[in-house]
Amino acid sequence: VTASAPPLAVSPSSKAQVAIEDRGQVEAQILKLRKTIQRRRKLPGSNAQAKHKAEKVISHYEEVLQTLEERLGELDNEIREMGSSRIFWAKLALSQ
Repeated sequence: VTASAPPLAVSPSSKAQVAIEDRGQVEAQILKLRKTIQRRRKLPGSNAQAKHKAEKVISHYEEVLQTLEERLGELDNEIREMGSSRIFWAKLALSQ
């Protein structure tokens, strides 16, 4: 039996900061994925089999992109709901 170290507890300074950081990461992923899709569309493949494979990959990327865009909307709503409070903005400003 091997003992494992207890997990490190990371306590975010606020739920709002976590949501804002998550939003930034999701937005970066969306931008990168859009560029990848655009690049893949320009170079679909040299033959029918390669084109078919490229289309499948692009389709998968588009599904992932849609999921990320939905997540971005959820984060925007969370941030907006938290942001309706003056206390939220005051705490956020003091924490930075």
